[in-house]
Amino acid sequence: MQKEILKNCEIITKMNQESQNQMIRTFTKLDVSVKVDIFKEQKVIFHKIKNIHFNVDNSILTYASFVLAIKLIVSKTNEVNLKAIKLRTKNAKKQNQKREKLLSYWSVIKTLKNEQNYSFREIPDYLLKYHRFEVSYSLIYQIWNETEIINLNKEN
Repeated sequence: MQKEILKNCEIITKMNQESQNQMIRTFTKLDVSVKVDIFKEQKVIFHKIKNIHFNVDNSILTYASFVLAIKLIVSKTNEVNLKAIKLRTKNAKKQNQKREKLLSYWSVIKTLKNEQNYSFREIPDYLLKYHRFEVSYSLIYQIWNETEIINLNKEN
């Protein structure tokens, strides 16, 4: 059964399993707007290959049309745009990781700001020295405005 599914997917997509996996990995790195375009294209491709491969299960056709749609959209997108999208996603992940780690130190930051009267420029020095965590003061300020100002508004 597994070999039959794999064979059908390879015949329909004209790609081996590793190439199919590469397309799916590429999909995960794309921008949301490009992902939506892929799903629009996937619907069209599904109906085209359904007419050709009418005896194949719909779930296999759905998977194959998804892989083919990714391949089509990626080939339409020029290389510079594709690299820019991947880089933006990579930077966003890195920023989110730093943001999550910063939030884990939030009680320390609140204490430094409110009780010790540290400035936003002094807090990163403290975090670097005592917690070996390098972060910019602007990120601390940005998150402070998002969390603390909202909390003050909720209390009032």
